[in-house]
Amino acid sequence: MSNNGLEGYDFDDLQGSGLEGYDADEILGALAKKGGLALKKGWMPRPFAPGVPKIGPRLQPLPFTVTTFAAGTAAGTVQQVTADTQKPFRGERLVVVLDRSAGAAAVGINISRIQVGVDLQQAGIGQVPAAAFGATAVGVRMVADANEPGVRVAIDYTNIIAVPAGESVSVSTVWFGRTLT
Repeated sequence: MSNNGLEGYDFDDLQGSGLEGYDADEILGALAKKGGLALKKGWMPRPFAPGVPKIGPRLQPLPFTVTTFAAGTAAGTVQQVTADTQKPFRGERLVVVLDRSAGAAAVGINISRIQVGVDLQQAGIGQVPAAAFGATAVGVRMVADANEPGVRVAIDYTNIIAVPAGESVSVSTVWFGRTLT
């Protein structure tokens, strides 16, 4: 018998299944010929169980720290939000939510840097309005570099004008992307 990952299984115990007496190579070969199986040699399929996610890429959110531009924050102030990945991750859709107090409606917030590890994730150096990545924005899919667990992802936000007294702008960020589980 070849190394197909099924050594130790006794297929003679499959009473009533019509498979009694066949070895693993014969069973797998028959399934593959019918198009019901596409396995690499030496790989054991994970049994299906309700509620257990399949192995493979999944779309998941990567939450960032929240930052607030408080009253009196001078124009041009840079604040950084970070996230540390726990799984292999590749960001695809950045979503930025700006929560402004009533008197801070005119305070613009720009993204001045997006970085995965040591790699800049922009085609050029410059600022992009954070509102371009709003929850309802269309056509803003951005596939970032893939990163390993523990790599820090950082985004720098810059306010365009000073925040008026008694006002504030909070910035919440999430990056949806693919993880491997």
